[in-house]
Amino acid sequence: MVKIRLSTPSSTSERLAIAAILVLAAILRLTALGRDGLWTDECHGAVRASLPLSRLIPQLAAEHQAPLYYVVQKLFVSTADPSEWRTRLSSVLLGLLTVVVIWLVARMIVSVRAGLISAFLLAISPLHVHYCREARNYALLTLVTLVAMWAVVRLIRRPTVGAGLLAGVALLAILYTHDIGAVYAAGVLVAGLSLLVCLPQKRAALGALALAFGIAVLGYLPWLSAVLSRSSAISLEYDWFLPIWQRELPWQIGRSLAALSHGSMPPIRNHVRELYWTVWPALGLSALLLGLGLWRREKWPLPGGAIALGGALFTPLFGIFVYSLLISPVYIVGRVDSAALPFFLILIAAGVATLSSRIAVGTLIAFVGLALLPLQVDLTLDTRSQERNIARYLTSSLGDSDILVMACPYRSSQEYYLRFWKPRVEIRSFPTIRGLHPFWIDWNEYPGAALDLDARNVAQGADDALRRHGGERVWVMLETDPHNEVLLREFRSTMASGPRVGLQYMGLELACFLRLDGHAGK
Repeated sequence: MVKIRLSTPSSTSERLAIAAILVLAAILRLTALGRDGLWTDECHGAVRASLPLSRLIPQLAAEHQAPLYYVVQKLFVSTADPSEWRTRLSSVLLGLLTVVVIWLVARMIVSVRAGLISAFLLAISPLHVHYCREARNYALLTLVTLVAMWAVVRLIRRPTVGAGLLAGVALLAILYTHDIGAVYAAGVLVAGLSLLVCLPQKRAALGALALAFGIAVLGYLPWLSAVLSRSSAISLEYDWFLPIWQRELPWQIGRSLAALSHGSMPPIRNHVRELYWTVWPALGLSALLLGLGLWRREKWPLPGGAIALGGALFTPLFGIFVYSLLISPVYIVGRVDSAALPFFLILIAAGVATLSSRIAVGTLIAFVGLALLPLQVDLTLDTRSQERNIARYLTSSLGDSDILVMACPYRSSQEYYLRFWKPRVEIRSFPTIRGLHPFWIDWNEYPGAALDLDARNVAQGADDALRRHGGERVWVMLETDPHNEVLLREFRSTMASGPRVGLQYMGLELACFLRLDGHAGK
């Protein structure tokens, strides 16, 4: 008869070890946390999270964005100052909690030793450090996916109604964190079914797992309509990524494993030629240890644990790959695969745990060495502050009664910073739909003269606002796009052209227009 061997309670030395690992993880994630400016995606989340719930949920439904992260982020977003440190703190805390949860999961499935090794590997993982230092939903997605795995394993070990409820809520949290959460929830369910197959008595555990699945499905139905309505827009939103996807086929899953390794430069390297040299020894060492751990899987306390971890790792990667192949290329290496990282590391830790103490320590030191270069880049180079610098330039250039028209997908960052530094400046969008969907525009929604009419309305609205507030200038931030020429033509027909400067970021330019019956300000 197959029996489940329960892991022993944690000892004082084990708790001290996990505490030390948490300190290390905190140092890596908090170092210079507020140095870099928030970039567009981070600012978008901060602006949305600052809305009251009565406005936030309808706004997210209209934008078709999963709401859980924004609700959590509301606790951290400041309404008094643009604190990058505070805005990113939620991701740091979520990441530290993930270090604890991976310890619990690995010690249940593999061994106590593997639990500590997994926590250490996650603590120094360049990919995880990066997303714990960014105000986006990937740290939360990684956490809730791992919590769901912990809850399902706990359910298999002790199948009760309470365990089923807990697992159901955890699976539901995955779905409400990110649109790709469904593939990670599926991975956790595959893991649960893999464990069930190895049980001699399956009825109670199967019932509890079915309860968890039912809770997740029923709980997600209220949001499902928003997700389905977005499906037609997904291909448009990822149109920029299509050439990269097609050029890199069919190596996405292999490159994901490379991105999850400790030698990878976070967060995204879509081309093999852009990978750091440290990726190759890191990936080779990881593959060797992963195979070693699977070879010794008979010592694991949970029968079927190896299959369960493999399912949790590869089900989402294959799921995203197939979706990208058949529908729309959403598979961005180093981003959408980030929540699979803990399962990859647990399998590696299982291999390290089979080694003698001396060799295991040497192996962990090797992982530290491989992670040094990516961590150094992430912790020392400021690569995200250009949009904050642009906001500072606008703060010094715009008058309080000026109008700023955003004809580019960077409204969120300017809206975020200017509401603190230049709160009286009114921000408008072109085309007007960009105010609702700031990142990607379906120009097919503006056939024929529709775009001309929209540009005329934006220009007239800006001129009317200037007259009401006594302002004299309209500033247009625009990207290189022939559609924007329609807007510029409208402004030139009613206003005097002022200076036009390049912002040296993503091809952005800033054009100034002055009221014909006004005077140039400062």
